[in-house]
Amino acid sequence: MNLLFIYWDECIDTEYTPVDLKLEEILTALAVKKIIEK
Repeated sequence: MNLLFIYWDECIDTEYTPVDLKLEEILTALAVKKIIEK
């Protein structure tokens, strides 16, 4: 869980295009889903 937050902080620090943000949204949702399923 902590790794996900660290990764997320790094993403926020970088500049993203709308497409990158949408992709990040999907990847984050999948990561959260896997954590919840464990």
